[in-house]
Amino acid sequence: MPGDSAGADVGRARMALPRDPAGGFDPTRLTGVNALAGVLPENAGNSQEIGMSLSEQQVVGLLTGMRERLAVLEEEIGRKLGDSADDLSMLDRVGDSGDFSNAIASSEVDLSEALRDIEEWRGLRGAMRRIDEGRYGFCVDCGVEIPFARLQAQPVALRCVDCQSRAERSSGAHSSTM
Repeated sequence: MPGDSAGADVGRARMALPRDPAGGFDPTRLTGVNALAGVLPENAGNSQEIGMSLSEQQVVGLLTGMRERLAVLEEEIGRKLGDSADDLSMLDRVGDSGDFSNAIASSEVDLSEALRDIEEWRGLRGAMRRIDEGRYGFCVDCGVEIPFARLQAQPVALRCVDCQSRAERSSGAHSSTM
């Protein structure tokens, strides 16, 4: 987003932390996962920290990485969709059924890769929205804090490792770690 800085995102996330009229942390005004789970960030009243238990520096680093990855994904998605369209535009010029099959297969691969990238893009935008809303870094199932190391490796993570493992076991498949 043009003109949108990491500092502005961090400021909005800090404002999302419930405050009493004197400006202190007010746990009675918690909403979302934290209120449901009864989980309070240990450092919620610390002015150096934002609504999540992550430091401003950690959030800025995560946001920077997310923005860089979004830019790469947007370029790749555009290129792959363009390549797919080019492959399909060649269908009227193919010489035989082998050429036709190759053009269709190539287009399908490009579309499949673009769809995978779009899903990653959506996950990153969702993570940025959760940062903005002050609810990033907490498991959506149990409400515990997701370790920073996990968020660094998988910034779109929605669950702690235990809940993600349970979700994968119950679905019978090893899927995304989001």
